[in-house]
Amino acid sequence: FKLVVVDDMHDPSKIATNYASLLEGGMQLSLGTVTTGPGQEFKKLAKDDNVFFLTPSASADNIPEFDNGYQMCFADGNQGKAAADFINQNFAGHTIGVFFKSDDPYSTGILQQFKANLDASVSLVETSFSAANETDFSVQIDTLKDTTFVLMPIYYTPASIFMKQAQDI
Repeated sequence: FKLVVVDDMHDPSKIATNYASLLEGGMQLSLGTVTTGPGQEFKKLAKDDNVFFLTPSASADNIPEFDNGYQMCFADGNQGKAAADFINQNFAGHTIGVFFKSDDPYSTGILQQFKANLDASVSLVETSFSAANETDFSVQIDTLKDTTFVLMPIYYTPASIFMKQAQDI
């Protein structure tokens, strides 16, 4: 047993090269990827070679689409449904804000299931950002300022920037 670690740097374009290198080195099973975007690419390659993988945290619902892939974490759909259940039980009739990353499958995956399971009595105000702008959220903060609650299905760096900027306003 030999553990070999390579870093995809959350960049799906690095997966094919990293995967080929690991396979040439004798990979027979893998811990897959940490994040969803690269995981989408990894699962396709692993299927073709029938390499078993168990991802600790790539959370897209379709990561374990094939018989050789498994997730240890909660899938996006489960997270979105759980968030909607919480809002439905605690904030029915309120206006809820959602701040999400429009070009990220993790963020949009959770959002899709959240919206599908949200009670009709809850009004939703949505605003987003993309990888091109992860530093200034003043427009999004202004959009969400009158909401009761803000759901942020995003990673911690933009979430912390958003919260710091909101606090300063």
